[in-house]
Amino acid sequence: MVAASGIFAPLTAAADETDDGGKPVPVSPNPDFFNLHIYFVGIGLEPSAITDFKGSVGAAVVDGTGTNPSTGESLNFDTDLRFMQGVFRGKDGHDHHGTFAFI
Repeated sequence: MVAASGIFAPLTAAADETDDGGKPVPVSPNPDFFNLHIYFVGIGLEPSAITDFKGSVGAAVVDGTGTNPSTGESLNFDTDLRFMQGVFRGKDGHDHHGTFAFI
């Protein structure tokens, strides 16, 4: 019954084709961030990737190593994960509610 219920169906996401999306924060001045609109995670730093945003932000930076199962080679990884949920001023000048993720 669970297999037929669609609980295991893949989730889909689509871009919003309207022009009311959030405005990104300015480009990071850190050259290591390759002109991305994102900042380091830390106290006193901007955790959101959206300007004119009021809401909740969750952020995690996870570093570690993994093993390539084909070769046995040890590889490093570095991830920056964030979610934002709240009210933002869209490009259309109106307030909107939304949930965003940065991976």
